[in-house]
Amino acid sequence: LGRLQAHGSVFVRDTAQGSTIRNGDLVYLRADSSRAEDQMTVTARPGGGRPHAVLHMRAAVDTVRADTAKVAPRPDTGVAPAVARPDTAAAKPDTAAAKPDTGTVAVSPAPPDTTPYDVVANRIFLQGNRYALFTGEVVIHRDSLHAFSDSATYDQAAGRLLLNGAARVNDPPYDLTSQHMDIAVPGGGIRSVLATKSAVLVGQDLRLTSPSIRMFMKGGLLDRLVAVPLVRERDTTRDTTKVTPADSGDAARPVAVVEKYHLTADSLQVDAPGQELK
Repeated sequence: LGRLQAHGSVFVRDTAQGSTIRNGDLVYLRADSSRAEDQMTVTARPGGGRPHAVLHMRAAVDTVRADTAKVAPRPDTGVAPAVARPDTAAAKPDTAAAKPDTGTVAVSPAPPDTTPYDVVANRIFLQGNRYALFTGEVVIHRDSLHAFSDSATYDQAAGRLLLNGAARVNDPPYDLTSQHMDIAVPGGGIRSVLATKSAVLVGQDLRLTSPSIRMFMKGGLLDRLVAVPLVRERDTTRDTTKVTPADSGDAARPVAVVEKYHLTADSLQVDAPGQELK
């Protein structure tokens, strides 16, 4: 009938992808005319351990990296490589012209990061190998990344990991908290993190608070931070629109404490190439 249920001491292994799930009660629905892909739901069993998954999700291709992975053109000297020739007056002159260097040597894009996601939650829902929904005290580990939230979704097509409710990302030496986070993971590696609603970033020599904080990563390390309000105050002499009390937190100006300096502005940018504060 295309439906499988299992209860107690559940262990599932995806022999194609290598993913595994332990603990909980399982309901598996096979793809048919009513659903395009297989669906699997594993929920915590009363009195038992919470579902624990090690997921090898198919990562989206990192198109940006592939598009920019080119070697800079080399100067063309116009001189052909030297060739040893007999020292004789009868030798014919070397008329072979050097081939121009077109500068189009391409470097193959780096292979996708296949590091699995290690997830513990009260409920795990999987659709095919491309979409996952985790709910209930979610804990995610991947390499040095440690993420926590009330719920989380992974969308392979969008290359996004979304954390909702009491979201936190800890990747030493920084710790980021907010209500919502949008983590771009094209190719598997983290490209950027957008934290919104009461975002706070604590790192070495820096504490940054703002309605929204966007972190840009380079080579797996923090490269740059941008902090801005979510709602801007309007000039009431020209516009009758006012920030409501509910929006007051979203209109707050970013504040950065860097060593002995206290900085407040309409927007802040912090450069930290290689995670070294500049």
